[in-house]
Amino acid sequence: MIWLNPDTVVEGPIVRELEGWLAAHPDVAVAGPRVLNGDGSVQPSARRFPGFSTALGGRSTWLTRRFPNNWFSRRNLLQRDGQHSAEVDWLAGSCLATRRDAFDRLGGLDESFFMYWEDADYCRRATALGYTCHYVPTSAVRHTGGASSAHNVVPSIRAFHRSAFRLFWKHAGAARMFAPLVWMGLRLRGEIKVRLR
Repeated sequence: MIWLNPDTVVEGPIVRELEGWLAAHPDVAVAGPRVLNGDGSVQPSARRFPGFSTALGGRSTWLTRRFPNNWFSRRNLLQRDGQHSAEVDWLAGSCLATRRDAFDRLGGLDESFFMYWEDADYCRRATALGYTCHYVPTSAVRHTGGASSAHNVVPSIRAFHRSAFRLFWKHAGAARMFAPLVWMGLRLRGEIKVRLR
């Protein structure tokens, strides 16, 4: 199965490459190609599961935009040169492939996520069952990004942060004791982004 956002343009034999990778690696549940921005630069689609360092080094943070080679961003955004295949924690859902048996075993995507973070949740659940996720840069898609949210910016920002908290709550385990702080931090970050837009 291939997932492809409507704001992507395929550049190369995506289906053949990703399905071939999955067929050759039965332990891999999710494979994703190199994702390019509109200007051709590599979009950091291969990532480490979110943690506290993601607040500083996530894809859309100020620190990543201003100083892209900082330690926090290097820790969270993997394979940023887009050249090498690698096992990663999760792959952005703009384009990825998953094997059907894994999808069925996982019960598909969790529909309680709205627009954001369902890809990270899916990959986390897959790895919990012993599967792996792989970045496969032998083919690419160009992803405009933000096309779905451009017409409803404020609701989209809030949905992003609500889904981020849902991901934390679902997978935090003992760290749930920090839930009030995480919720307040995400809520504050979201409202700051709303006011600065």
